[in-house]
Amino acid sequence: MLYHVFPPATTTERSQYQRLEKTMSDHPSHLVRWNPAVIQDFPYAFARGSYHVKEGQEIDTRAWSLFLEGVNEVQGQGKMGAPDVASVGHALLKAWGENTIAKDKRKLFMTLYRMYEAQGHSLPSDLGSIQNLLAYKEFVGDRLRDLIQDAVTAFKKKQPEAYTSFLEGRLNGILPGQDAQRDLLVRTKVFEQMTGSENGMMRRELFGDPQKPEKDPAKLEYKISPESPQISFRFHVTKRKAHAVVGLCEGVCTSSDKKLWDNRDFLQVIFFGEDNVAQGGMHLLVVEDHGKKYLSLPGINPSIWLLGQTDADQFLESVVDFAWQLADSWGLAGVWIPTKAEIHSNRPPLQEAIARRFVSTEPTKTAKHILSHQPSYEFDLVYSVPRPAQAYTGPKKGPSRNLGIIAGLICTSLLLKMFPAGNVLHESQANLFGGDPLPISFSWAFSVLLSWVITLYCLWPRRTPIPRIYKGQWHGRLGPTKSSA
Repeated sequence: MLYHVFPPATTTERSQYQRLEKTMSDHPSHLVRWNPAVIQDFPYAFARGSYHVKEGQEIDTRAWSLFLEGVNEVQGQGKMGAPDVASVGHALLKAWGENTIAKDKRKLFMTLYRMYEAQGHSLPSDLGSIQNLLAYKEFVGDRLRDLIQDAVTAFKKKQPEAYTSFLEGRLNGILPGQDAQRDLLVRTKVFEQMTGSENGMMRRELFGDPQKPEKDPAKLEYKISPESPQISFRFHVTKRKAHAVVGLCEGVCTSSDKKLWDNRDFLQVIFFGEDNVAQGGMHLLVVEDHGKKYLSLPGINPSIWLLGQTDADQFLESVVDFAWQLADSWGLAGVWIPTKAEIHSNRPPLQEAIARRFVSTEPTKTAKHILSHQPSYEFDLVYSVPRPAQAYTGPKKGPSRNLGIIAGLICTSLLLKMFPAGNVLHESQANLFGGDPLPISFSWAFSVLLSWVITLYCLWPRRTPIPRIYKGQWHGRLGPTKSSA
């Protein structure tokens, strides 16, 4: 059932779902602390479309070739068992130290891919579709970084003295006494040499250069299909253990991080489709900075299928709108998106949408905020997200309680003075049904009750969803619906 409701982002074994469901805990108290209230399951509608190669353009797949060939060779060899992760880390560090990563890249990549397969995942064996191109771009730009971190960390734990000796010789006194920064530097250098120029080439080949769009334009474009029906999703905030498997649907490496899941200031949003099947989700992390609390979005990961049906810029607008609804409801000072692409999203189309949205925005320096622990992610540079022009700022607040009491008393007096509903009831009951009339006290109670019903109806808080217009296509909030998940 979970495998159907939360389809995996990449080919994943069902045992992964079972392990996560057993490992994670239910946290109803976290939703009491951060209650989405009327914002829960708020739906958004989009014009349906898909990515196409622009007319007259052709995708040059040379940047993909080494990785595609490595994947096909590993898949052709069949299951060979999981490699020793610490040994993989040692091989990576040795190649980096000897400056042979470029020469041994294919062999090292195949070993890392075997690690990935051992975790129950796989990549497509061809580049016959845009989705397959995006899957490889995501793997090279994001998952490969996590696999390298896992391998190097495993070697450090298994042979701490050899690891320390290697760093002393390779770094030559850089960042003395700053172990965490040295570890990060080593992993980053290995990752940069493993991906070489391919990661940047893939990005420019598909999406161009957002800094110089005229010189290096995108080759992909998103086309809306006017004849297709709209597609809608509802955003569901959760900390149920059964929903923890959405991390596999998002395709994030932090899906098994129990310490992150147990953080009471961390929440998970699920993007449920009209068929109540999840199409990815996003992370919410409430952080405190200089005495104020902010809602950060360190992981916006709709499924590849969803981004193949909707425009990434429009979807980002919905994410921002929903985040501001929550921030206003919880009394937070603002909404943040971490600047690092490997943190704010795994999805190349969404990474590009964020780059376009904040291309002229100066990032904000913050204190260091820890996101995850396995693998380790933290951020201290964010984009401060402006409030949408038509952002919903919570239910319209009615008058104060004291004013409601006064209004109720006035209504009661006027009703009894000008339209004695109690007396009418008192007399009509005897005329219609005969017998003794009801006690006058009952009739007066009815008058008071009627006046209070009128008062409460007038003062009850109301909310009105505001539709949006994007690129000539209707898109916006539809209003609250009841969850069926």
